[in-house]
Amino acid sequence: MIELLTGSAFGLIGSAVTNIFGLLKQKQVDKQEVTLRRIDLEAMDKEYEFRDRGAARDADTALTISADSLMKESFGHDAASYSKGVKPNALGAFLLVVVDFVRGLTRSGLTIYLIWQVHSTRTEVQGVLDSIGASALDATTALDIYQQVVKMTLFLASAAISWWFGTRGKGSQQVKL
Repeated sequence: MIELLTGSAFGLIGSAVTNIFGLLKQKQVDKQEVTLRRIDLEAMDKEYEFRDRGAARDADTALTISADSLMKESFGHDAASYSKGVKPNALGAFLLVVVDFVRGLTRSGLTIYLIWQVHSTRTEVQGVLDSIGASALDATTALDIYQQVVKMTLFLASAAISWWFGTRGKGSQQVKL
């Protein structure tokens, strides 16, 4: 009978040890599965970031191409002439030449006008300050007026130079698409 009990005990112990090792092995497999899923998620995140950077790069490229195309068209419009290739009567030809002349002088004429306007304003402010004398204004107010004129001058000069002339390429530097 003791053999029966010891055999049963060994069988139960063997079964328990096998089940414990099975549980440990399953726990290890589950842990490995979780690690593999985490690695998959990280790989998916990297792929998403890569695709996102690619889409942003493609959008920037498309925006640059669009801007270059608009600039190229702008060059074409600047060089356009209403009087070329048209055979109107004498009055029509004269009017088209006048339109071309006005278009050609718009940028430079407006730039000269703005510079004259700034100079005129500066001269007027200086005249007012001279006429009221130094005793009528405190130093802070006089300096504030002078700073406003300087700021206006800088704004108008930078707008005229950078906007009208700064974005225009020279003949050989024009963008070719």
